Amino acid sequence: MGKKLTKKNKGWDTLSKVSGLSTNDVKGIWKSVKENYALLNSCSFHIFTPHPSPNMSRRYMCENCKGTVGSLEKVWYEQGIEHSQAKKKGDYNVL
Repeated sequence: MGKKLTKKNKGWDTLSKVSGLSTNDVKGIWKSVKENYALLNSCSFHIFTPHPSPNMSRRYMCENCKGTVGSLEKVWYEQGIEHSQAKKKGDYNVL
């Protein structure tokens, strides 16, 4: 079968093989993901605007925490805010 995942081997080799990236690149991506998650989690209210980098055209950056999300996450977040505000006003037609 394959290598059993352990604390020492978290699947870096497998991810490296299937992606064609080096193990260090895979670990770097995972580090970036964790850092972005921490930024987003630390923010009390997101205001998403298009990511300033031209190669990140479908990503959005929060003006407050600088965390980034994709288009779908942005839409669901904003819809959740809209629903929450409507519920507070008692407007259940929006829901």
